[in-house]
Amino acid sequence: MNNVGIKKIAVFSECYSHNLGDGVIFDSISFLLSNFGIEAVPIDLSGRESCPASMVQEINASSVTFVRNVMRVPIRRCGALRKLYSTSKWYLYDMQKIHDRWSHIIESVDAVIIGGGQLLTDIDFGFPPRIFKVAKLAQYYKKPLCILGCGVGSTGWSFVARNIYDYVLRCAEYISVRDEDSLNMIRKRLPSFSNVDLHPDVAFMINKFQKYSSNLSDNKVVGFNFQPLLNFKKFLPRFNSISNDTYLNLWVRLIQGACVAGYRPVIVTNGHPLDYETARSAVDRLNASGYQVVLADRPMSSEALISQIADLPNLLCTRMHAGIISYCLGNKVIPISWDPKVVGVWSSVGLENLVVSAEDLFIRDWNYFEDIFDNFVHSSGVLECAQRKILSAISDCVQILKKS
Repeated sequence: MNNVGIKKIAVFSECYSHNLGDGVIFDSISFLLSNFGIEAVPIDLSGRESCPASMVQEINASSVTFVRNVMRVPIRRCGALRKLYSTSKWYLYDMQKIHDRWSHIIESVDAVIIGGGQLLTDIDFGFPPRIFKVAKLAQYYKKPLCILGCGVGSTGWSFVARNIYDYVLRCAEYISVRDEDSLNMIRKRLPSFSNVDLHPDVAFMINKFQKYSSNLSDNKVVGFNFQPLLNFKKFLPRFNSISNDTYLNLWVRLIQGACVAGYRPVIVTNGHPLDYETARSAVDRLNASGYQVVLADRPMSSEALISQIADLPNLLCTRMHAGIISYCLGNKVIPISWDPKVVGVWSSVGLENLVVSAEDLFIRDWNYFEDIFDNFVHSSGVLECAQRKILSAISDCVQILKKS
């Protein structure tokens, strides 16, 4: 493929996830590639074929089959069962379903990127076989492959996953990760890989292609963005011992404190149905105790998510990309860390001091967070420096692809 122009690249990511932060990642990669006259073709690693807006459905236990309802609890509680379920589903169903479509797309493009997000993970053996499939198809159709701005999971890789990622990274013409921890984990798990670039999460580019005229005249509006307890339990042992009722009350107490201090809380979610159900449960409790709190509509696109966050001058968030959006749009943000990746991504832009541990939700009241907002300093130089690093990385990636 020497000296042939790159016009179209298949970008494999979680672009159609209900967590719209993943859509923001793809949008950012698409924007970056468009600066080089390259079209980004979105391919969802989990096999989804369309954006969340066209597959709206509430996740409701009463709507699933009896068998799935019965098996849901043991599968969630047993790691071996989750891995068995995920592996069986991939090899017996999903791989056959996506093979022709992925093959057709990869054959029709000039290159392949596995891009952005916490993709180099081994949670229940979900991503390894999918990423392996992408690499094998790219190799079969002789298309150059790049790994761009991915995160590496902190929970470790199994023997099989380690060998898969070793193979995939050896196939790649260019490799970059989005934080120092990810870089160190690759070096530790696969010591032979020394030529790995480091740059901030590509979503720090969003203010370059998404413009919103925010209505920020009321500085007493504060956004709360949170997700289900289940997500916290995967990484924070302290949350394993608490009930969902206790978890909701942590947020209710905090939001009540904001109301008492004269703030007007708005709860905004990242689009996932379970996030929205969790938020709605908290709002019901608040309303029952006499506190009127706004729950923003569940966003159905990354543009809708960005629009909602743009109008929140203050945002306390657990979804990492909600915080990135807020910061890039010039608002004040307090990211809550429930996964090591949160600190790593904010550290990559020198803003680790903004991050507050989720365990502080047990011991801090609203006054603590209000003080952080009051002393928040926004430096345009920090964001500009991060964006230069991202632009440099995408330029290196494209130049290497052109020479492949």
